[in-house]
Amino acid sequence: MKCFLKTIPWFLLYSRLCIAFTFTFFVLFPTNYPKYQSLCMFLFYFGFIGDVFDGIIARKLNMDTTMIRRLDSLFDSLFWLAATFLLYKFSTSKDLILYGMGTIIFIILIEYLVCFCRFQKTPSSHNLISKFFGLSLFILYACLFTEIETPTLGIGIIIFGIIARIDSLIIYLILNKWTHDIPSSYHALLINNGKEFKRNKLFHSNES
Repeated sequence: MKCFLKTIPWFLLYSRLCIAFTFTFFVLFPTNYPKYQSLCMFLFYFGFIGDVFDGIIARKLNMDTTMIRRLDSLFDSLFWLAATFLLYKFSTSKDLILYGMGTIIFIILIEYLVCFCRFQKTPSSHNLISKFFGLSLFILYACLFTEIETPTLGIGIIIFGIIARIDSLIIYLILNKWTHDIPSSYHALLINNGKEFKRNKLFHSNES
């Protein structure tokens, strides 16, 4: 039974990668999308729920390793990137996605570049504000998948997302040594100064 339970975080993790490839397929072959729009909506919901629970389950099973955290960050980025391209292809809110999410994606790319140049590793900050941004982005994308126009809400969420990604970028600009699960850029300063702080077990792993 325990062996079976330990497969759940890996299943949820790699399912997001498979969903990202599925979304990419519909972007590349758009004529198939109308027949499978409901399927794409289901996969989006499933991917988000998996994103919420894979880390929690992994921590409960004491298998929340650095590798899992790094893959989680990478597959999250691919999942949201593919969902963004899919919505840009078929949503009527193209300006919001192009300019708003385009700005966020640009900041994320800079973050990856900075982290790789400084530490030869991919970023995995899992900062708290980005987690709340993920929830708000889910709400926005759920509206766009169901063709509900929410321009004011969308702009607010995009601004929130820019702040969240800048905080994550600052973390890897100021860290002296690569680590993961840093609640904020303030906590990155604490790490640099060798000061201890307590991580929230629901959101973060203590393993560095």
